[in-house]
Amino acid sequence: MTTAKLFYAVLINATLVCAFTGGAQGLTADTISTVSYNVAAGSCSHPIAIPANNRPVLTMGTMIMYPYDGEGIVTLFRGNTQNTIVWAGVDFAAGTQNHSSSNPGDHLMSLDSNGYVDVQTAQSTHIQVCASSSFPLPRAAGYLTFAY
Repeated sequence: MTTAKLFYAVLINATLVCAFTGGAQGLTADTISTVSYNVAAGSCSHPIAIPANNRPVLTMGTMIMYPYDGEGIVTLFRGNTQNTIVWAGVDFAAGTQNHSSSNPGDHLMSLDSNGYVDVQTAQSTHIQVCASSSFPLPRAAGYLTFAY
């Protein structure tokens, strides 16, 4: 590796470490949370609280049950005044997603490759993970990670 390449590699690494360890207002353990889900086909998880009010929340989700594994990512926020969730992002099954809603059951993103498992709005500006009754496996499992 040349000296210039090594210098740039160190510079990029230092920038990433600074950004993800709290330097320059970066992400910290206090601003990242992960929840797991494990739901039967035809059912939904318990309501999951969105961690922050009136702030963007990067929401990443995975479904880890092969052969229907997949992922999605949306940026969302919940507004205090209208009990509304607003989101935009992309998922494995359907591509680009964007919408706003205050109604439970609206689709935010798919978590699997075929659209059987999705994140939906839930009551009181919460979200939930639901597995379609036509999901071929008995259960769907995975993780949601929030960064804010």
